Amino acid sequence: PRYSINLDSLTIGYMKSLRWNSVGNMHIVLADNALTIDSLALQRDSSERISLRGTYNQGAFDNIQIAVESLPLSEINRFLPEGNERIESLSLLEGRLTKLGVTLNGTMENPDIELYARLDSLKYNSFPIGNQTLNLTHKDAVVTGSALVVNPLLKQDSVTLTLNIASLPLNLAFASVEDRFVSGKPIDLSLQARRLSLGLVAPFVPAIDKLQGFANAEFKVEGTTPNDVTYSGAATFFNTSFIVAS
Repeated sequence: PRYSINLDSLTIGYMKSLRWNSVGNMHIVLADNALTIDSLALQRDSSERISLRGTYNQGAFDNIQIAVESLPLSEINRFLPEGNERIESLSLLEGRLTKLGVTLNGTMENPDIELYARLDSLKYNSFPIGNQTLNLTHKDAVVTGSALVVNPLLKQDSVTLTLNIASLPLNLAFASVEDRFVSGKPIDLSLQARRLSLGLVAPFVPAIDKLQGFANAEFKVEGTTPNDVTYSGAATFFNTSFIVAS
């Protein structure tokens, strides 16, 4: 059997304060155990727009495309389930997820994933970080890609962070797996930072509050997982201040 569904309006609510309304018409097809979304777009008032298209067929993805545009990072805590405490480090984050794009192919057990993200005007605790772009690919349980942070406030050497991932053996299957980090595969990562705002790493250091300052750093990770991996690098910090949580 084949079912074709057309909707001219749709409203989705989450908790008590979040609501998304459809943008344009939506078309969904159910046929031969496959779900195909030709067009589906939702938008929250004066905020992010979410769109989805592609086919899911019995555990397999066929060019599923998910896009999120213009999400205010200061509102991330609003998406936490009711009853959960706010994450303090997230409440200090400012800026906008200008664009997130994810493309899925393959299967639940072995997905092919392509991800692109751009975040603009990032600040942490009102301290400027800059603009960040991220490109990642996952195939056969190996992640490759790059990340870049640019601080437009710096007149020279505005690129403050460059991360290159030549090979990261990480299994991002949507199905349950015994070990996410895959053994016996090469790992090759390199990072360079120049006048990088420490606000970028502050959310990941919960024992420290109000972390501010800058860092220059070079790190490299290479070898074969899990036991033949070499770590090398150095870092210097300057104009740094923080409060240790008691």
